[in-house]
Amino acid sequence: MAPPEPWTITHARGRVVQEGDETVPSHEKLSVSGGPGTLLEYPDHTRLTHHVYVPVCTVAYAVSQRGARRILYELSVRNYTSQFDNMLREMCDGEEMRSVKLTCLTTQPALFMHWYPRGNRKKESSIDDRDGWREEAGSMNIRWSVRSNMEKLIKGETGDWVDQWPD
Repeated sequence: MAPPEPWTITHARGRVVQEGDETVPSHEKLSVSGGPGTLLEYPDHTRLTHHVYVPVCTVAYAVSQRGARRILYELSVRNYTSQFDNMLREMCDGEEMRSVKLTCLTTQPALFMHWYPRGNRKKESSIDDRDGWREEAGSMNIRWSVRSNMEKLIKGETGDWVDQWPD
């Protein structure tokens, strides 16, 4: 397989490629968008880490103490203008309206995802109004979900984990 073409200028600050990551489902079971420089151009079970561009949502994130102070200042004292995730995006992208600029990294696929319960899909999100019924609960792109394996984890059992996306 030939290496992917270089990313556009918005992604030019580099990426780390981790091949052979068993926690990443194979391509046929991934839910990711395509395009130049995406995860689908790499072998199965590859995870990418790179600077983020136009991030949205806040399922999970980590910040340094310095970053937390900067976010608190910018989004409470100085310039609270929108939804929290959109304001984080403005700081990550270095938009001119923001005095604070952050260094923001992400992974593909993400390390944390929404848990979708079995049942009516309309109950899954306050911003998505899809009809239909989900037969099995689970998370996209997470092979050994903590929630799927909670009973084993609580009992201290090891091995024989529930794999949501086996090869």
